[in-house]
Amino acid sequence: MPGVNDDELADFVRFGAERGIEVRFIEFMPFRSDGWVEKRLVPCSEMMTRLGEEFGLTELARNGDDGVARRYRVEPLGTIVGFISSLSHPFCTGRNRLRLTTDDSIKTCLFRASELDVETFLDHGAGDTKLRDEMLRAVAFNRSPSRHGRITGCAGR
Repeated sequence: MPGVNDDELADFVRFGAERGIEVRFIEFMPFRSDGWVEKRLVPCSEMMTRLGEEFGLTELARNGDDGVARRYRVEPLGTIVGFISSLSHPFCTGRNRLRLTTDDSIKTCLFRASELDVETFLDHGAGDTKLRDEMLRAVAFNRSPSRHGRITGCAGR
């Protein structure tokens, strides 16, 4: 975020290089409780420009491990960084994760309020088949929008 941690990009890259780990940067996303305003967004393109000027970045070919990240080799350090541009370059059609929340719900999209309450299904005796069918329905429903809005969340929310 501007004025909060955007001056630490290179430090994070060095941290990853020193430890042999890939660092991924994600744009600050608008959730109900995080006080999001657009002026607090540093687009991935700006992060890439800054790091490219400092180190030099070479884009890597996509592979199955990328998820929604665009990955680059940081030339002089030989490490990899990834960028997840959830707002500036939405990726709804390419998402491939389900998230189990701490209260036993499954989220198919971080921008939708809807969740599948797994605990309720199991408490009411729903079997594996019913739970699977509901999960498939939730995934199909949440794959329907082609992109989310920059501030308001997914289309059809």
